[in-house]
Amino acid sequence: MFKILRKFDIFSIEPRFYIFNQSRVSSKTGTLLTLIQFLISTLMIVFTFETYFNSENFMTSFTQFTMQYYEYNQSEIPFFISIFDYNEQPVPLILLEKYLKFDVEYFSLLNITKPNIKINLFNLQLEKCNLTTNLRKYSHLVKEIINIDNYLCLPQTERDLKILGTFGDYKGFSQIKIKISKCLNTTQNNNICFDIENINKFIKNSLIVWGTIDYEIDHTIPEDPFVAKVITEGHYMTTQNLKSLKLKRKKISYTSDMGIFFNP
Repeated sequence: MFKILRKFDIFSIEPRFYIFNQSRVSSKTGTLLTLIQFLISTLMIVFTFETYFNSENFMTSFTQFTMQYYEYNQSEIPFFISIFDYNEQPVPLILLEKYLKFDVEYFSLLNITKPNIKINLFNLQLEKCNLTTNLRKYSHLVKEIINIDNYLCLPQTERDLKILGTFGDYKGFSQIKIKISKCLNTTQNNNICFDIENINKFIKNSLIVWGTIDYEIDHTIPEDPFVAKVITEGHYMTTQNLKSLKLKRKKISYTSDMGIFFNP
């Protein structure tokens, strides 16, 4: 039996001269190594094909697209913000404007590789959220989770605002920045702000809560795998330190064989 297996020894030596008229000389060590390599190769092939044809264990070890430049309209993914106290009660918007001031800035820097740099910079005003305008596409999701009447949204009159690229991208980029500061009485301010002591006390006992629409991927419906969901997040406010919260978005390309080879 071993004599037969020795014929499969790929590590056998082929000398320039023959001994006893034998064209190759095999060894037990070479035969053993051959069997080990054959076993490893067989297991790798079986595992690869089993993984490939079994969608439950299908894995993509590495994938990358050269296309990383994205663009979408700000109305496609709504953003809403509010202030809550430590008892998880929202602050009425009528009172909120007497404590805090919200400044919204849209900034875009486009075609920065060309001589005529195009810069857009202007201010916006947040408005009270409305399910039929600000959140019309997602009203059925939002109304079941939060009371949107206590939130401020980006104005829907500015639906053509484009959010694109990443900050500092040489192709150009744009962003929306919301700055929150203490209410300050000025000649242009029609609202009468509370005194600074009450404002500071309010801030120390409040949470800023923001929300948006995110997506989960449901592989059981490859024709439309992106399932919308509402996400919210809260942060403590402070009167002493500046805080910056960044919300980054990304676009995902989903490719499917629609069940031809892989079952959902």
